[in-house]
Amino acid sequence: MKRSHLFRVILLGFAIALLTGCFDVAQHITRASNGDIVSFVRFTFDKSLFSITEQMGGEPVDYDSMLADADLTEGELLDTLPPGVIATYTPINSAARFGFSTRLAYNARDGAAPFRGPQAVAAGDPSLEAIFFPYLYEGGVAIPFEGIEDADEESEPFLASSLYSISLGKSLMGSVSEVHVAPAGKALGPATEIDVNVEDYEDFFLLEIPLSEFIGAGTRIVFILP
Repeated sequence: MKRSHLFRVILLGFAIALLTGCFDVAQHITRASNGDIVSFVRFTFDKSLFSITEQMGGEPVDYDSMLADADLTEGELLDTLPPGVIATYTPINSAARFGFSTRLAYNARDGAAPFRGPQAVAAGDPSLEAIFFPYLYEGGVAIPFEGIEDADEESEPFLASSLYSISLGKSLMGSVSEVHVAPAGKALGPATEIDVNVEDYEDFFLLEIPLSEFIGAGTRIVFILP
């Protein structure tokens, strides 16, 4: 997957600029009043992360091509979605930030393709390739996230301070008891469970997962269990 190229550039920018808090990944998942599962994702970078490299004589950054190189274009993300999903993709390229946002919805009332049983998920079902897609799993959700390759000791503090924020509507899940991050195909157990602070608000739960949990090649899957 070419997504690792984007993270490679980000880690290089960090090593030069020593910046933190420049990378935001936020996702909201809920169940609508008609029963549909609805998910919103916002994935953005602060352009200041790259401006110092340009000022030091580096080539100007082509932000649009960076998304293409990282397989994060509309086609790359939406073409992998299961059948029956209604989705939109909006590029973000403001003066300060670049990235994208997506909205998707699917009918979860008829047991269609987005449902995945424990055996299918644990076995690394090849249909689990849709990054950020909330597959239903044992009363909770399973969300694929691309692993971050080429991280080293210098970049790990940056990844630890950058967060993947997930808010879950209580209409979808009434409780959160466990959170796991596991490579596709790995069975869940004590070794895959991570310690995540779960903030309980009136209508939703908020989880913040450090990006350092996703260091390594291949797809990682976030399992959120009730």
